Amino acid sequence: MPPTCHLRVSNGTFGCRCERTHVRSTRRVRFLDEGVTSPHYTYIVTRDRLDEARRNGSVLVVEDDPAVRELVSLHLSRAGFDIEEASTAARAWEIVHRVDMIVLDRMLPDESGDAFLSRLRAMPEYADVPVLMLTARASEVDRVEGLDAGADDYLVKPFSAHELAARLRALLRRVPNRSRISVGDVVVDVDAARVLKSGEDVVLTRREFELVAYLAANPGRVFSRTELLDRVWGEDFLGTERTVDQHVAQLRQRLGDDLIETVRGRGYRLRDVGSTHDGMV
Repeated sequence: MPPTCHLRVSNGTFGCRCERTHVRSTRRVRFLDEGVTSPHYTYIVTRDRLDEARRNGSVLVVEDDPAVRELVSLHLSRAGFDIEEASTAARAWEIVHRVDMIVLDRMLPDESGDAFLSRLRAMPEYADVPVLMLTARASEVDRVEGLDAGADDYLVKPFSAHELAARLRALLRRVPNRSRISVGDVVVDVDAARVLKSGEDVVLTRREFELVAYLAANPGRVFSRTELLDRVWGEDFLGTERTVDQHVAQLRQRLGDDLIETVRGRGYRLRDVGSTHDGMV
């Protein structure tokens, strides 16, 4: 992709148009930049903003009030977060696997925020996902109940956009980046860029290592091919989803057929066989 290429975003998807007029297939993304031209989210996103969003992480905004939801998304997008939105708990459950943290309203139309959070914390793959409750319920009792339900932080409406972004960055910092991940007899050493199987070094390409390291950091969590392309190869990669299939096949040859599972109709996940994490980056 030429360095001058921009991404035109519309209604939560984007296509890349570069100097060769190549149009990339659409993928989910929500960003705001100075190029906002309408309330329907048509704007320009630079590659720098994409890189910033990958650094700050992705946020699921669960809020039934469309005005509040769009406002929160706007501020967090401008703060450099990648945004997903849900107006109901049912929709949140469909996309929660895509994000690093959650902004959750307590009063949803189909399930209370407290009930959603209790269910989330009961699932091992989401037990450590940071959750900030953003709600109009401001009493001390409400705050205590929200925190006891499993929220990591609690912010009352009306809120400061800068404070919200700062609180989310603080929550993300509390999630340790693991340097050594063990899944069964496979060990992924992030600092040393090494993978061992039964104590023996396994030679991998850089992209194979990045893919298995990303999956190993989220054992049991299902990722679609598109999500893996975005997270491992990057938003500006012009290949197809077949690229993921080829790399998974190569990893299976080197690390065993049963380590990476295919979830029909959804994507891939690393089999959770009692993974452990050591150290911090």
